[in-house]
Amino acid sequence: MGLLSGLNALLDRLDSEHHGPSYREVILKEYYYLMPISCIYNSLRGWWRVFTTVQFWTYMTILIVHALLLGISSVYLFEISFVLFNQAIHFMILLTLAASVLICALRGRKELAICHRSIYEGFFDYHEQVGTDAALRIHQEMMAERSILLKLPLAVGLVVGTIVVAAPFLDDYGTFSVSEIQLDYVDTEVPVPMYYPFLRENKFLELVLAALELAAASITGIVIAVGGLAYSLMVQNAVKQYKIMLDKVYNLETRAKELYRKESGLKPPSDDYKLYKDLVFRKCYVACLKKICHHHQRIIKYCDAMARVLNVPLFIVYSGGSLIIAFSMITTTAGKQLPGTATAGVIVCITEVIYMFLFSFLGQRVTDLCKEFRESLYTLKWYECDAEVRSDLLIMQTATKQAFVLSMFGMMPANFETFAAIMNSAYSFYNLVVAMD
Repeated sequence: MGLLSGLNALLDRLDSEHHGPSYREVILKEYYYLMPISCIYNSLRGWWRVFTTVQFWTYMTILIVHALLLGISSVYLFEISFVLFNQAIHFMILLTLAASVLICALRGRKELAICHRSIYEGFFDYHEQVGTDAALRIHQEMMAERSILLKLPLAVGLVVGTIVVAAPFLDDYGTFSVSEIQLDYVDTEVPVPMYYPFLRENKFLELVLAALELAAASITGIVIAVGGLAYSLMVQNAVKQYKIMLDKVYNLETRAKELYRKESGLKPPSDDYKLYKDLVFRKCYVACLKKICHHHQRIIKYCDAMARVLNVPLFIVYSGGSLIIAFSMITTTAGKQLPGTATAGVIVCITEVIYMFLFSFLGQRVTDLCKEFRESLYTLKWYECDAEVRSDLLIMQTATKQAFVLSMFGMMPANFETFAAIMNSAYSFYNLVVAMD
């Protein structure tokens, strides 16, 4: 009873549905049923709590056990086939990545809830007519991008299907027969040759092991796909908010003039000197500027919550990125011996490069927009403003002095420079291995 009560207390702390919209409203609207299926974010209310707990531990057990078995398999396969050795290490890294995503999602449930409720509820409302068209245009652009991003799970599903189903079938037409490997504890009858610490004596056990491999591949595929989708949508929302805020900065004077007309019922002075000395206009200008300040504070809190969730998965993705892509490239050299494995290697390599590019592209956009926001503050007519307004602008510029960077514990930023370095390292490692082989 003590263990169960302790587990319930832990789940209560992780439960992020105490306030605001329910889980169904927030998560299902953005991801349909992909989040519950992947176990990245599931409800902890009512009977869902039991289901989520069982689902999480089932996924983690399958992923960790198969990752360990692949690690041991790589030792046995090293002397037999260097390509199969690379494949085992490659898949082990992917399984480890999927497990880390689930752990980080569980630890960062409240941060995920903060981010997604911000998306669902509307981030910040200026209650203004000025800039409405621009905000609508930005929203439409983001929705067009989102429709493309939603195809990400389908693409990863096709990759997993190719590896599990097509690759072993095509390997039968190669010059190297995997089934001829004579190792007591390495099973070659399953889709991916794997070490098992027991002898397989009947067909039913082989089917069970093959089904577990399929489960591990499916879990890895759906977790990485939905994790990538969640990353993309969260970062995309930060991009959207920065763009809206930038539009408000560039139209600050226009917004203040519109508010001036509403407050005084008069036309604002056409001369800049008289305009900025007008007490009513100054009041309107400060009011519009404060809205930008509040919006910027919300963006900072949102980005901080997002970074806390993404730190560890990004660290694994980028630190192992060179090896992952290099291993995919190495498997493509087995065209004659293992055509199925080579084909799967090509598809996986392309998918992983696209993933790395997408992560770097979105991270770069946020950083660039943060820098642009700081520069945009200087374009305002601060020299016409009084000391109070100039002080507010200085505080905002100081707060944005260091641009927000999505990074892995501050070591590797998610940007094009890191992407280029990873691709260069992967190609260098590939050339080194091929030369040694």
